[in-house]
Amino acid sequence: EEEEEEEEIKREVCSNREQRRKRLNELLLQRERWNHSGKEARSSGGQN
Repeated sequence: EEEEEEEEIKREVCSNREQRRKRLNELLLQRERWNHSGKEARSSGGQN
């Protein structure tokens, strides 16, 4: 029985790690988009 519990815990940890990785990827993409739009706005603003 103990072994089964360990397997469940491992599975939960793996799923949590996957969710965390997905969330980090989404945050990184968002940050990249923000930086990109920010640079574009800054450059266009400097040209005016």
